[in-house]
Amino acid sequence: MATPFHANVALKERDLKEKFDDHWLQNGEMLCQKYYKGKKGPGGSLNTPKARKVVENTLGVNRLYSDIIADMIGTAVEKETGKRIMFVTDLLLNDFDTPDKPTVGIMQYYYWPKLTMPEPLNFELKSSGDRDFEKAFTARCEQLRQSYKTFTTTDIIKSENQRLSMDILTAINGKPSEEHTKRSVWVEVEDLHPPEVKDAVLASKIGELVELSFMDGEDEINVHVKVYAANDIVRMDLDDEDLYISAGNESKADFRAKFQNQFEKQKEVSEQGQCYSDLTMKIMTTSDMENIPNAWLTSNIDRFVDRHVDSQGGNLQKAMEVVGVQTEDALRKMFEGQVYKETVQQMANMWYADEFDCLADNQSIAADMRSRVIWVD
Repeated sequence: MATPFHANVALKERDLKEKFDDHWLQNGEMLCQKYYKGKKGPGGSLNTPKARKVVENTLGVNRLYSDIIADMIGTAVEKETGKRIMFVTDLLLNDFDTPDKPTVGIMQYYYWPKLTMPEPLNFELKSSGDRDFEKAFTARCEQLRQSYKTFTTTDIIKSENQRLSMDILTAINGKPSEEHTKRSVWVEVEDLHPPEVKDAVLASKIGELVELSFMDGEDEINVHVKVYAANDIVRMDLDDEDLYISAGNESKADFRAKFQNQFEKQKEVSEQGQCYSDLTMKIMTTSDMENIPNAWLTSNIDRFVDRHVDSQGGNLQKAMEVVGVQTEDALRKMFEGQVYKETVQQMANMWYADEFDCLADNQSIAADMRSRVIWVD
């Protein structure tokens, strides 16, 4: 079981006051609105020094400036020990603003549990995306070709390269099916299904009512189809410069250059995402870890539960019903795994940042991982 540590650190009163002043400058108005109940001057003006003193006396310096105090003590401890502080449980500032007495910050805290890798991290990964530019470019050109197709009127139903204005009325086992019934819609022949319907339509004429029946498993399908108009679909050739000019490009070469730039950016984002996901999971599942403090788990489970209950208007019973649990213990248990996973992921981030000398945020780690990964087939 993880045990807390204690620190007594001498702090410079001048540094504390400067940081307190900065904090008040940024947050004083909000704090006064929340905690100051005194009278205001003409026009609603506020005597800021007086209001600040009232708020500081009401809340106490330890509570009001707890983050600043913890950061100053923690910075000193981390600098001396070379370890990261995970969280603080108790905090006290002794003899602040007391003449002839040194100011001392007292803190109870936990270090981040240590994570170690028994073997060097294997950077070999199999790509989960298509990294072939030419294949992706050809597919994008085909999408463009489909988007800029045109239509010419014809009076003959002849091929899949047409679209038809039609009614399709469907019954399944003698009962009309609204889901499979369409009236006065344009449908491309190649999109017609099942094959029995497509074949019957291709064999028909405009204005002719087609009736057909067939079995689909154990269901008897009855379809009535009538085509009112037909268009031939005209698509430009993939090498036709007009295709790319129509889409706002100077030429096919210009379109290719733009697409390649977009492709490389998307590829970088995709690969970084995969690197971070796969390699972080390797670290999380193959490493040895010290125990996570129970106080940390409890505090964060409380946070998850409170946030979930708040999302349901503060109604605990409704919050439990939404996720299908019957007791508050079951609700807490549901969030326990999420808290544990997020904590271990943070530990993996810190291990990686220390091991490979990069910043510990997700984006920096993902970029560094991508620079080291070895893609394998």
